[in-house]
Amino acid sequence: MPENELMMMTPNEWKDWIIGGQDKYLDQKELMIQVAQANGLVQANKSLKRMTRDIERQRYEIRNPGSYERIKRAELEHEKRRRELFKSGTKRWLEQQKQKGE
Repeated sequence: MPENELMMMTPNEWKDWIIGGQDKYLDQKELMIQVAQANGLVQANKSLKRMTRDIERQRYEIRNPGSYERIKRAELEHEKRRRELFKSGTKRWLEQQKQKGE
């Protein structure tokens, strides 16, 4: 931040700026703790899938509350349709093979 902008800040802006810097420092410390926890989980042969799923959910929820469940439901329906198509295609193929064999 340029020096002239610093000098023109109000006391409340200074306070917010200082608090923001302290929050950033605490966020960095918290990140180090989370990295250590993740490292411990990996070394104990445990999955980080739950942590990554929680992070993904929170990212969706920040932008659009309730969107995570809607998106996951749509993905589930898409996968169900793909499985049904695959099953019907496999069934047709097996019937064709059966007819060729007769």
